[in-house]
Amino acid sequence: MVLDFWRWAFSDLRTNIVRGVLAAYLVARAVGDPSPLRKASDNWDVTTATGIKVEVKRKLSSIAFSGFTGREWSAQTNELAAHRTLRAQVYVFAIHTCRRPDQYDPLKIED
Repeated sequence: MVLDFWRWAFSDLRTNIVRGVLAAYLVARAVGDPSPLRKASDNWDVTTATGIKVEVKRKLSSIAFSGFTGREWSAQTNELAAHRTLRAQVYVFAIHTCRRPDQYDPLKIED
């Protein structure tokens, strides 16, 4: 059932809703994230093997240095923090420049 759902909803790695998760996955593997599963509700995307919090910024646009702060969500209280803070120690920009999904291979990462 889960595999059928995955095939139906997420098998095309070039779609908007999957590209961001793929970018975070590639960064997680590159930095040795020890997490066995992705936690979509975390306040950052990836944790390095040494515990550094990494946020992967992804958007089809020009590079802009903004949107780094946010109100952290607490799983213990189920509430957002009162003040905005930097939620990661490192920010990775996963730049996507191809506007035609049929013209690129999302797993070709050596360039």
